[in-house]
Amino acid sequence: MTFTDPHPIHHPLDHPETDFELLCQMQTRERRAYFLLKDRYRDRILSIARSLLAQPHQADEVVRQVFEQSWRQADSFDLRRDRSVALWLYALARSYALPTSPRWPWQRPQSAERRGFSTQGSPWLINLLALGVVGLGISTGISLWRWHQLSGLLARISLPEPGASVDLQATYQQWQHQADIRRLTLRDPQLQSGTLAQLLWSPSENRALLLGTQIPTVHPGLTYQLWTRSADPNQALSVGTFMSATDGTVQWLSDSFAPTLDGDPQHFWVTLEPLGGSSNPTGLALLESRPY
Repeated sequence: MTFTDPHPIHHPLDHPETDFELLCQMQTRERRAYFLLKDRYRDRILSIARSLLAQPHQADEVVRQVFEQSWRQADSFDLRRDRSVALWLYALARSYALPTSPRWPWQRPQSAERRGFSTQGSPWLINLLALGVVGLGISTGISLWRWHQLSGLLARISLPEPGASVDLQATYQQWQHQADIRRLTLRDPQLQSGTLAQLLWSPSENRALLLGTQIPTVHPGLTYQLWTRSADPNQALSVGTFMSATDGTVQWLSDSFAPTLDGDPQHFWVTLEPLGGSSNPTGLALLESRPY
C-alpha cells in the first residue's frame, strides 16, 4: 500500500514563479526575485537593444539600465492594472536605447515621463505591443522583430496637418475607450519587406483609422487604396484612397463605407491604383491583414 503526502513539498524549479509573482516580491525588496527576473529576460532585452542602437556595443549598458530601473521603480508597476511585465521591460529597453524618440502628439505627459507601461496611460498601445510580441511571431526572434516594428510605428508617427491632427486626435481618444474597436495589422503578404501598418475599425461608425510607417511615397498619378470584402463576395469594397507623407508615414481616417460581407471585416488590403482610385483592385496587395 502506498501513501500520498497530503502536503507535498514542491521544489521551486517544478513551479517557477510567474513574472507577476517576481514583481510582487521585488516590490517587497526581495533581491532574489530581481536576479531571477534578470536571468529570465536579459537575453531578450539584449536582443532588443542591439536591434535599436546605432552602436550595438552599447547594448550591455542598456540592459544594466533597464534592470536597475526595474528594481528602483518596481512599485510603479501596478499588478492590478498593468498587463505584462515583459512589455514593461521591453518599453524600458526602448526608452534607454532611443531616448530621443518622438512621442504621439496627443500622448499624455505623465505617461511619457513614467518609465512604466500601464494600460491607463494608453490601452491601445498595450494591446498593440502585446499583439506584436505574442500574436504574430512564430519564434522569439520574429516576435521581437515585429515588436520593434510596431513599437516604432507608435513612436515615430507625427500628425503633419493641424486640421487632421484635431480630427485624428479626437477619433483616437474616443475609440480607445470603445470595447468594440477592431485592431488589425497589415503587412507585406510576401514578407519581403518590413513595412507594417495598424488599422483600427469602428463597427458603429463603419470607419477605419490607418497608421503606418516606412510606406514609400508614390509617383505622380498614383495613389494607395484600401479595400475590404463587400456584400458581394465577388466584389471588393473600396474603403478609400490615401497618400503617404514624405517621411513615409500614413495617418488616415476613412469616411464611412458600405456594409461588408460578414459585418465584421477581418480582411483588409492595400493596392496601388490610378489617382482618384479604382472601382476594383487593379494591382497586387502591397499590405494585407487576415485573422490570426
